[in-house]
Amino acid sequence: MPPLAYRQICGHASAAARNATVRAAAAWRRLTIPNIRLDEDRRRKGYLLNSILVISISLFSLLGIVVIWNYMTMDAYEGMRPEIFASLVIFCIAIYAISRTGHIRTASYLLISFYAVGTIYAGWIWGASLPGTMFGVAMVIVTTGIFMGPVAGAVASALIVVIFAMLGIHEEDILLIPDWKSTAVNDTDILTYSAGFLFIGFIAWLSSKEIKGSLDRALKSEKALREERDNLEKRISERTASLIEAERQKMAGLENAARFGELSKGLFHDLMNPLTAISARMQSTGFADDSDKIEIGRSVDAAVSASKRMGQFMESVRHCMGYGGGDPDNSTADMREEAAAAKDILGYQARRKDIAIDISAIGPQLLAIDPIRLNQVFLNLISNAIEAFPDKPDPEKDRVIAVSTEATEDSLLITVKDNGPGMQADAIGKVFDAGYSSRPGGTGIGLATVKTIVEDELHGSIKLESRPGNGASFMISVPIEHIAHGQRSDNRDIRKQSGIQE
Repeated sequence: MPPLAYRQICGHASAAARNATVRAAAAWRRLTIPNIRLDEDRRRKGYLLNSILVISISLFSLLGIVVIWNYMTMDAYEGMRPEIFASLVIFCIAIYAISRTGHIRTASYLLISFYAVGTIYAGWIWGASLPGTMFGVAMVIVTTGIFMGPVAGAVASALIVVIFAMLGIHEEDILLIPDWKSTAVNDTDILTYSAGFLFIGFIAWLSSKEIKGSLDRALKSEKALREERDNLEKRISERTASLIEAERQKMAGLENAARFGELSKGLFHDLMNPLTAISARMQSTGFADDSDKIEIGRSVDAAVSASKRMGQFMESVRHCMGYGGGDPDNSTADMREEAAAAKDILGYQARRKDIAIDISAIGPQLLAIDPIRLNQVFLNLISNAIEAFPDKPDPEKDRVIAVSTEATEDSLLITVKDNGPGMQADAIGKVFDAGYSSRPGGTGIGLATVKTIVEDELHGSIKLESRPGNGASFMISVPIEHIAHGQRSDNRDIRKQSGIQE
């Protein structure tokens, strides 16, 4: 045969074998896998039960054919009659039909009873030493362990062993030496014994395989559930953090709005001063004659200066309210400008309590942060210090809030210090907690916002030192890598463009 033809024949045979294997496997699944939805344990037991029943029906049908052949060809046939084998096959088919309807427990009990009754009958008629009897005992023990659980299986196994012992006594006392023992083992016996042992081995293998498959599926499901739980916890955590942050920002915005509402009287007061100066200077120029050119020039210069001061103040208000910043991710903030803007906004409130805000000790550093966020830090800390002072000034003591910076080798220290009444020791550890406030009507958001900005955006730290009667000092430490170099990147150049000095 040519090599090419030989390879073609082998290829066709291999393909035919694969197709036959696939069709056989599909047919086996259709016959054994339950066709209704069951839980994992019932599905496994249903598959094992159907497999045992399909094989039992096949074996009994094969043995029935052998029995019919022996019955028809042997002169003195003393074995089981063909109609009994036919009834066994029919009974197994009935159990299989019950199992396919989903009644797994009922069908399994009927199967165990079927093998138990058959074993007892065979042992009573032909003796306990009959291989078929021992095969039946093994089948009962195996099936009870599979379908009835460990405890019920152990009890049933012990019971069948007791029955087997009684059958042995019956064989010894009554049957003496059964007739079948005097005959030699023939081909039928070899076929029967081999099929029985293979059947038991197959059941044991199939049960172990299904148990392992169930365990693997359970472990896979557990892993999937664990991953889903972890993902769910992560999503919940992220969503919760997002909601908390959104709520915090909302509260911070509401607090800023409330603060500006409280400061509105002072804002209008500070705007009216330069407007009044402009109006007075312009009126004075109207009454001057041509000989008063020097005085007119002075009035115009004063009006321009007041106008610039008003522009500076409006820019501070606009900036503190969150308008006019540059790109938050690529901004740098001037320490002096942001502190000056906060001082402008809080000036009226400070003057009402006779408090001086000193920002002269602030260095020329630029910080890598959105200017609006740095302004919030100064605004909250200075406002908190102003609110700590009593409304009635002490004539014997100057009230001062000092903002200063100090550069070290690896950090920049920003200090906001006042000489107010100070704080109790038990309140120091709570001032940065969201919702905590030592004054009536306070929201407890301001200092919590400061702490968030310092830690999350400047990657620094903030602490408070205070004793009753000795004021309070808020100290912010910023790592050296967050001190920017170069020019500002936001659009608050209006101060410089207007020629305004701090």
